[in-house]
Amino acid sequence: MWKRILAIIALFYLFALLQNSFFVHYSLLGAVPDLVFVLFFGLVFVPIKNLRYFEIGGAYRIIFLAVCAGFFMDTFMYPYLGPSIISFLIIGFALRRVQLVLLNKDGRYPFLYFLVIFIISLLGYYMLLGLIANRLSPFKFLAFFPPKIIFCIIYDSIFATVFFYIYNAMYKINFNARQLRLFR
Repeated sequence: MWKRILAIIALFYLFALLQNSFFVHYSLLGAVPDLVFVLFFGLVFVPIKNLRYFEIGGAYRIIFLAVCAGFFMDTFMYPYLGPSIISFLIIGFALRRVQLVLLNKDGRYPFLYFLVIFIISLLGYYMLLGLIANRLSPFKFLAFFPPKIIFCIIYDSIFATVFFYIYNAMYKINFNARQLRLFR
């Protein structure tokens, strides 16, 4: 259990370093991929099995992931600690609530649900950061909203798609999809 927790913390740190040192040089029309958000969204969206510490409604897992992701985002991006942590907490709990509504009978989530929820969550994350960073002033938060939001969404959606298909390949979610089902 502790190995997975340390691995998750190390992944957030690695993605924050990649986002702020490597991908800055490969921006798409000024947009840099938000790898920490992609990892946070992916880890909240997909279930992690055999983690007894995070089983109680998923709340502990969401809090842990939000604090890790928010800490690294605030450390590398913003002058003070807190806006990203609060934004990740709100996005994480909202995402878990939406997931309960959209769950298939088989316990799987289609890719279209994943992508639409990811884009809405990313827009919500930018809006929450803008509101929190400008002390809840609705007139100033549009200045914090990235001007090239379309390119940010496209760039982040590419990395989220890669994450989704890697997860499907690793955990074989749909390994029974091609099986003949005689008894239902």
